[in-house]
Amino acid sequence: MMTLTNEDLQAIGQLLDIRFKSELHPIKEDISGLRREAGSLKKDVTELKEDTAILKGDVTELKEDTESIEVRQTRIELLIENDVCRGINILRENYLPAAKKYKAAVDQIEGMKCDIEVLKTVVTKHSEKFQMLGV
Repeated sequence: MMTLTNEDLQAIGQLLDIRFKSELHPIKEDISGLRREAGSLKKDVTELKEDTAILKGDVTELKEDTESIEVRQTRIELLIENDVCRGINILRENYLPAAKKYKAAVDQIEGMKCDIEVLKTVVTKHSEKFQMLGV
């Protein structure tokens, strides 16, 4: 059997150290890279949480605004239904009879215009006849 001396053991230890260091170095770099990426991901997640909180606030504001708009819309609909439509109905109910009266008055005025023209003609002719008679 062969015995190993302390120098042999140290040489083997150094070889193993070199080999382990060379094999562990890429693994350590990978772990460092993963840690950096995990840190970056944590930062991104934190930013996403902050953005989400802001969006939740915005959505809450939009909901409140929407509710306010719905209340105003309901008031406007009631105003239209109760006041505007009622006013339009009253106008419509009064318009037709008034329009008929105005139509009748227009026809009467047209007749009066014709009568006035006839009277003018008759007065002119009588005036001419009176002038000829010397009166």
